[in-house]
Amino acid sequence: MGEINPVFWSETLDPETLLSLADSYDRAIAVLRQTGELRGDIDALSELVAKRIVDLAGSGERDLQRLTIEALKFVRASQVLGFCSSGLPERR
Repeated sequence: MGEINPVFWSETLDPETLLSLADSYDRAIAVLRQTGELRGDIDALSELVAKRIVDLAGSGERDLQRLTIEALKFVRASQVLGFCSSGLPERR
């Protein structure tokens, strides 16, 4: 696992949970790389993955596999719908 994305740092989450969120993020990014889906604005896409994982954790999800799968579903749906990291439709 690489460095923990700053978006995961929180005083309300214990270190074990933070590591789990970072692991989920790393796994989701690895899947996107392996499938060729990590392209375009990589920073925005990476941030979208991280924010989705944080949102899921904020609602109580802690399962590594579910965090990863749900983050991937969200990113893929966002790409299909043409949404950028801000959540607003991209200009075409």
